[in-house]
Amino acid sequence: MNKEFPELTKAIQSAKTIDLPQPGSKTYKFKTLPFGERGTKLNSALLKEVTEGIANSILKNFTKFDYIVSPEPGGHIWGGITALKLSKTINILRSQPSYESAELEVRRKTGYYQQNLYFNHFQRNDHVLVIDDVISTGGTIETILDTLVSIDVKPIGVQLIYAKGDNYKRLAKKYSLPIKFLIAGTTD
Repeated sequence: MNKEFPELTKAIQSAKTIDLPQPGSKTYKFKTLPFGERGTKLNSALLKEVTEGIANSILKNFTKFDYIVSPEPGGHIWGGITALKLSKTINILRSQPSYESAELEVRRKTGYYQQNLYFNHFQRNDHVLVIDDVISTGGTIETILDTLVSIDVKPIGVQLIYAKGDNYKRLAKKYSLPIKFLIAGTTD
């Protein structure tokens, strides 16, 4: 068990794995993490441990950024809590369009589904920190970073709760950015 994050370790170890059907009779092994996009119940000890862990990691590793960027579903919860704790602004990447007209709609593909992300309220040369819950295939983070770079927004790094596998290494190299996480694990 990870001594620094015992509640998080317990949550990861006790999460059920389900098979999500994919095209071509394949399945994706999806871990139903309570702090992830399909999580439904967070106890206060886990909530506190993860929030403090993210905030401390950011204070240690990411000093200069204008605001936090976090995607729905899953990441926006942690981005919001962290933004509050650090007195920072958050820009949420919505999974449904808003009623504003200046949106950029981008298709993201993960290991188990495809969905749009809607980008709004970005200015050229903004320096942003991306916060998300989990990285496995890297599809969401790659979509976000590609889009930010394409609109001349400067990502300064990525903060995650859980790195499932090591796809984060490929993205860190591709974008020359630090990608930090509280715990790393295997893909099973």
